[in-house]
Amino acid sequence: MSSFLVNSWVAAYDLPTADPFGLSVMVYLSVASVEFTVMESTEAALPPSGQLPSLQDGPYYVSGTSKIFGHLKRKGYDLDTELSNKEKAECAAYTALIEDKLYDALVHTRFSDHQNYLSSTQTHLSRAAPFPDRYWIPQQLRSAGVERTTRFKKSAWVPHTDLWTSSPASERDLQERRTDGENEVFVHARNCYQALSAKLGTHPYIFGKRPSSLDAVLLGHILHHLADPAPHLTNTTLRIILTTEFPSLVAYAERLKTRFIPEGFNEHHLLRFKGKPSSTSSYLSLHHLSSWYSSLPPVTSLPSLLRSASKHLTRLRNDNQLHALLWKWASVAGAVGAFVGYVVYHGIIEIRMEEDEEEEESEEERIARLRKMVAGITEGVMFGQDMGERGVGEDQRGAGGGGDDHGDTDENGDEDGAEGDGYDEAE
Repeated sequence: MSSFLVNSWVAAYDLPTADPFGLSVMVYLSVASVEFTVMESTEAALPPSGQLPSLQDGPYYVSGTSKIFGHLKRKGYDLDTELSNKEKAECAAYTALIEDKLYDALVHTRFSDHQNYLSSTQTHLSRAAPFPDRYWIPQQLRSAGVERTTRFKKSAWVPHTDLWTSSPASERDLQERRTDGENEVFVHARNCYQALSAKLGTHPYIFGKRPSSLDAVLLGHILHHLADPAPHLTNTTLRIILTTEFPSLVAYAERLKTRFIPEGFNEHHLLRFKGKPSSTSSYLSLHHLSSWYSSLPPVTSLPSLLRSASKHLTRLRNDNQLHALLWKWASVAGAVGAFVGYVVYHGIIEIRMEEDEEEEESEEERIARLRKMVAGITEGVMFGQDMGERGVGEDQRGAGGGGDDHGDTDENGDEDGAEGDGYDEAE
């Protein structure tokens, strides 16, 4: 018997995964009695295929429910083998309806509804992701969810609290206001419920006595609509619509959940690593990428670089070793920072700015230059005075001279020499 590895969102809302598409894949494998394990992931921890959910079959990765179902059918695990051509066409049509309209309603409830997001969705996603992923993954998912549901009208709304008392509105109040005040997304969801309920009728499964891929898809989505994360979830419109108007779908979902997702499902299928009871945190902290980036054309930008890094890191199997390495470097950096802070705080090492040193040196240089200038000026003044005195003496001797020129010359020369020697000595 083959064994597959399913990469899907982490468990949440008391379900094996927070993603209805990933849950559909798990239900399909469970119905087909295929042995498989589950690798808990987030959009920040994408498998090499680049999307969630994905299925690993040996060296092959397949992403998306339709492609995964197709791969399983080619491997001999075909839940639709006994359906007629007409039923197969209906199966494809209902599957598209569920994955479009019902998924829109779920995205709107969890992400577009501000109160639901703050009180429930953000809490569940933050608990599932480690630091620092928990601070940016929920917000990125919310941005994508809001963008997906912007095409719906926002003027109509189902109030979830009483207008005057701010107390939780009763199911009866919601049902009375639903006709005129319901959001368009819930109108589509109700129409989808109605069509599926009519198709199910009194049969145990959608197409009769045997489960099909449509049952796997429907169960994966409807269980999330019935999930009750109360008391935090303030707007439970989807759950109210199902429980009050379509009890047959509720009974159908509970019966199939008991059979194909029994208690202990996670413990049996969840992949565990040696040394840790759960590998979710260590696996999450390695990659930072969002799934909707995979739909963008390849460009040289931060998303493409992150995608490349994510694909490279996910090829490494020893996740605990990578996690330990990251913590090792983080510990070293923290120790160095603490040591430097201690040394600086206690004045063991004095840190001076280069600019201050340059200023101090320039002041000393200026003082030295001033001293040299003063000394030079003083010497110049003294030199000028001496030269003036010498000039006066020569004039006087020239005016009173008479006798032999040679004698005067020799005498003057001697006198000049004496004076010169005296100047040199003074100097």
